[in-house]
Order: sequence, then structure tokens, then C-alpha cells
Amino acid sequence: MRIEPKVVVPVSAEAREPKAPAEKATPASVVKLSEAGQASQADAQVAASASATRVAEIRASIRRGAYPIDLDRLAAKIIDDEVIRGANK
Repeated sequence: MRIEPKVVVPVSAEAREPKAPAEKATPASVVKLSEAGQASQADAQVAASASATRVAEIRASIRRGAYPIDLDRLAAKIIDDEVIRGANK
């Protein structure tokens, strides 16, 4: 096999024509939340912060070896999961 470094590929007429400038994008609309929307957004941020705090507490407990694990409950959840997965096949 031989590689030719000077291979010429013809360019189509469409590719040679200059393209028209793209239309100017219209500015994005400004959206303002109602008081209820703002309150909902604030509640979501508080919930996310609370969840992150709880996750951090659980991780710290696990590292210390102080996180209680109910092995019977864990086993039941594993079995339930396998039953559900088996039903979906």
C-alpha cells in the first residue's frame, strides 16, 4: 500500500459559496418567579442542604463504625429487589 501526500479532492459549488451571516439571536426572555415560585425554590434549596447534611452525618457514622445496620431488614430489601427484577424479565 502506498500513501500519496498530494491527493486533491474536488470541492462542491455549495461549499465554495459564502454563507449568509446567521440571523441575530433575539435576547433571551427574562423570567421572574412569583412569590410562591421563589418560596418553592428556597424550600428546595433548604431540602437539598438538609439532605447533604444528613448524608455527611451518615458517612461520618459509617467511618466511625457507629452506623447501625439492621441485617434482617437489609436481607428483606435485597430479596424484594430480586423478586421485582425477576418479575420484570
